[in-house]
Amino acid sequence: MIIPSKSPCQLSIAVAFLLLALSGCGGSEQGISGEYGHARGTYSRGVNGTSVLAHMFSEAGFRVGTASRISRRVDKAQVVVWFPDGFQWPDIDVKQRWEQWLREQPGRTLVYVGRDYDATVSYWERQTQTSHGQKSLEAAWETAYRKADFDEVKSSATDENPSSAWFHIERHEPAVREFDELLGAWSPGVDADGLQIVIADRIGPRRIQDDIDLASPDSSAQSSSSTTAEVPNETQDNDTVVAEPEAWPTDPVDDDFDQYFTPLLTGDGVTLAARIASPSWGDSQIIVIPNGSYLLNLPLVNLEHRKLAGALIASCGPPDRLVFLEAGPSPAIATDEETVHMYMQPFHQWPISCILLHIVAMGILLCLSVFPIFGRPRQLPSEVSGDFGKHVRAFGGLLQKADDEAYASARIEHYRKHVSRETNLTPHHH
Repeated sequence: MIIPSKSPCQLSIAVAFLLLALSGCGGSEQGISGEYGHARGTYSRGVNGTSVLAHMFSEAGFRVGTASRISRRVDKAQVVVWFPDGFQWPDIDVKQRWEQWLREQPGRTLVYVGRDYDATVSYWERQTQTSHGQKSLEAAWETAYRKADFDEVKSSATDENPSSAWFHIERHEPAVREFDELLGAWSPGVDADGLQIVIADRIGPRRIQDDIDLASPDSSAQSSSSTTAEVPNETQDNDTVVAEPEAWPTDPVDDDFDQYFTPLLTGDGVTLAARIASPSWGDSQIIVIPNGSYLLNLPLVNLEHRKLAGALIASCGPPDRLVFLEAGPSPAIATDEETVHMYMQPFHQWPISCILLHIVAMGILLCLSVFPIFGRPRQLPSEVSGDFGKHVRAFGGLLQKADDEAYASARIEHYRKHVSRETNLTPHHH
C-alpha cells in the first residue's frame, strides 16, 4: 500500500481543523449538518462531507474540482469520485454514460462510494457515550432521530439488483464490525483492531441469476453453479459469494457484460473495496466501496481509516485532473448547450452571486467613466501645423522647467549666433 508522501504533517493539520470544527458544533441539532458528499462549499466541513479526502487527493498532486452533473468538466477529468446521496441504482443512461467515459481515455478511474452510512448517527452516538445529564439525553434523542430518518430513506429504495448494475448488493442492517483478518492489496500496514468500519449492505460480483428468469428452479440452480464454478478460494457469507482477492472474474451473461470483479480489501470474508474492470474499458476501472464509513470527514479522524484512504488514492493512478461529483444516484447529463448555460450558475449561488453582481456593477461604472463625454456634435477648430510660435512657446517652457538662467542665456546666444546672426544680447531700453 502506498500513502501519499507529504501526508503525515499536512493531514494532521487537516484532521485537527476538522476536530476543531466539530468541537465547535456544540450539542444542538443546528450545529451538525447532515448534508452528504460535499467536497467544497458550506457543507464540505460537516461530518458527512468529503473535504478531508479532497485535501488528501490534492496533497498527492491531483488537481481537485467539483461538479454537480456529468458535464464537460467531468469529461476532462481522469478520476471521478462519486458519493451518490441516495440508495437507488443509477439509471441505465447514467451507467452507459460512465462506461463511455471509461472507454474514451485509458487509465481512467471512477470511485463509487455507496450511501449506506450516515456520519451524523456515529457522531451523536459518540456524544451519548461522552456526555452526561441533560446533554446525554439530548444526544440520545438525536441519535434515535437520525437513525429513524436514515432508515426511512433507505427503506424507500428498491432491493432489486437491476441487470444494468455493475455489482450485486444485499441489504443488511448496519453495525460496527470488528475484523480478525484483512486481505487484499489495501491490507498491508493496516491494523484491523483500529478500524471502526460500519458494515451494512454487502457487495459482490454480478450474478447470472440477476438477469435470468428465477421462476425456473433448474435454470436458477444452473446459473448459481456457473457463477461460483470459476471463483477461486470461495466461501459463502449470508448467501453472498466471497473470494480471496487474487482474481474474482464474473461469468459474463452476454457479449455486453464482460466485467470482472476483484476485491481490493476484505475483512473476514466481507468485501470492503473492490475493483471492476472490463476488456472494453482498456485499463480504466471502477473502484466500488460499500459506504463512506472510512472515507467521510468524521471517520477520517481515525488513523487506520486514513491509511485506507491513502490506498484508494494510490489505486487511482498518477496524479491528474480529479472531480468530486456532488449529485444523487442518477445525476443529470449535460449536453453541450446546457454546459454553456452552466457558466451562469455562479450568479445564482450565495454568496458568489452577491459578490459577482457588485463586481459587474463596478465594472459598468468604470466603463462609463472612461467613455467620451456625450453631447451635441460640434466642429473642433483645425490646428495649423506651420505655426512657428508653438515651437517657441514649447522651447521656452522647457527652458523654464530647467530653472537655469545661465543655461537659458547660452542657448539663446547660440540661437542668435548660428541662426538669427544676431550677436547683441543687450536688451533694448526704451
